[in-house]
Parts: sequence; structure tokens; C-alpha cells
Amino acid sequence: MDPLRRKLFGDGIAQLKSTYDVCLFPGEQCSAKAIRAHSIQNGRILEQLSLHGHVVVPRLQIREGGAPEVAFEKIGRRNATTFTGLCGRHDSLLFRPIEENEIDRRDPQHLFLLAYRALLRECHASRKAAVDLQTNYKRGASMGVWPSDSPSEAGMLAVEKMVAAFMIECVKAEYDLAYVSADWRRLDHWVVRLGVGPTVAVSSFLSTGLYSSQTDQAAFVALSVIPVDRETIAIFSFLRECRPQVRKAYSSIMNGPRRNVALELSRLILVKCENIAISPWLFDSYEDSKRKIISEYARSVDEWLPLSGGPDVNLFVAE
Repeated sequence: MDPLRRKLFGDGIAQLKSTYDVCLFPGEQCSAKAIRAHSIQNGRILEQLSLHGHVVVPRLQIREGGAPEVAFEKIGRRNATTFTGLCGRHDSLLFRPIEENEIDRRDPQHLFLLAYRALLRECHASRKAAVDLQTNYKRGASMGVWPSDSPSEAGMLAVEKMVAAFMIECVKAEYDLAYVSADWRRLDHWVVRLGVGPTVAVSSFLSTGLYSSQTDQAAFVALSVIPVDRETIAIFSFLRECRPQVRKAYSSIMNGPRRNVALELSRLILVKCENIAISPWLFDSYEDSKRKIISEYARSVDEWLPLSGGPDVNLFVAE
């Protein structure tokens, strides 16, 4: 690697490690300092999964000259699944109903707030990615690594991230309006019981790759995998007009044989989700071959891997 590209790589890594602090509370511009808010509940969810105060989460590893890799590592649950997208006051205000009460999978407000938390984290992540890519693109252009006045791969990637962030912002506007008006039934939900105890938790906001025929906007779904009453459930949450697209995108889970639901859900999590926490006792029980497959299919390596023909791995059991 030539010196210019080596410096650009180092600057890019430093940019990735930088924080992006912003309070995404709806309805007002909040200038308060953001905290490390949990996107997966610490006290009610991670505590059930933890062993000696730790859970297992994916960590992106980037080495000079090599492809990005993902390793699953144990981390203290207080530091797991956090993001700097809310100030302390608004984090407490937003999620008080599910922080101070047991989560009720039949309560539309509780289900809305679980989905909203996944959305806010994704909004923060997509903004951060757009800022990082645009910053690195401008830095590389100023160094002469790529042109600033004609198309380049780096420039197109930066534009793609900005477009992705804008699409999430459009969905956030709908969620914000629903929150401000307490219209909890603005979302529809599909709940899956997995028949296992506290094992895996997920809070992710996913694109179906389809567009709503009613609004012509991209159809997204929030996926929350959580333990409720000592049983793990998966909740798919989405704007009501996106129901046909969600059912089409995840028909293998919604309409497939009951015995395959956990396997198909595991494939979806491995390919599309990065905000994951696994119970250490369960992860330690996986065979080495299973851990290898899990790392290879983790979203950060290649988010475009197909769902069909994915790994024959059920995350929710030891096997």
C-alpha cells in the first residue's frame, strides 16, 4: 500500500472509531449531550441473557490489506448494544413504559416502543455511516487518491450511504408523528414464539428491499428478539401500509413450516442484523464449526448475502 493510501486508511479507521453524538428525540431539536443509551434493554433483557455480567456480541475487525471480519466476543452487559443517539432525559422519557414495567407483547404501546428503539439506533448508525464515508471521500479527494470532479467508487459509495440515511429519515418522520400523537396502532406487528428460554436478543431495523404500493416509499421492518416471561419471542413491527411487502420478504418465516421458524429466523439474523446479544452459556455450547459459520455470515462482512441457501444453523439451541 502506497503512503497516501496508508495514511487514508489510518484516517478512515480513526473516523470509524469517532463518536457521533446527537439526541434523536422527536418533535424538538435537543442540544443536550448524548449518552450511551442501550438499544437492547440492559436491566430487563440483557440481564436475563448474561453470565457473570457479560453477553456475547459481534465485533467488526478491520485489518490493513484484508477484508473486514467479525468476531463474537464477551462484553460487560452495561456496555453492550449502546449507541449515542439520545440524551439521558429523553432516553428515560421515551422508554419509561417498558423500562418500569414488564414488557407486554399484547400492549401496542410496548410493541411500538420496542420498534422505535430499533429505528432510532438504525437512524443513528445510518447517519454515522454517511458522515464517515463522506468525510473519508473528501479527505481522499483532497489527497489526490481519487478525483473530486468526476465519478469514483469512493464517491458513489458515499452517495449511496447518504441516500440510505435519507430513506431511514423518511420512516423516522412517520414514527415520530405516531409517537407525538400516541398513535401506537400506526404500526402492525407479527409475534413469533420460539419455544426456548432467554438465549438471543436482537434489535434491528431492516429493509425488505421492496416499496410500499400505497406510499411508494421503501418498506422497512423492526425486528425485536427478546425474552418475555422466560420465553424468547421475535416481533416483526412495521408501518401498516407495508404489511404486504413484509409478508412477501419474510414469507419463509411467516408462512413456512413451524419447525423451520427458528432456523429461518437465525438465517435472517445472521445475514441482516448486527445488533445482537447472545447468552454466553449458549455461545460456549456451540460447536467450533457453528461458531465459524456464524462469524462468516455476520452482517458486517457482507450484507448482501442471499437469505435462501443460508447456513443450516439454529442460533437458539446448542446443537
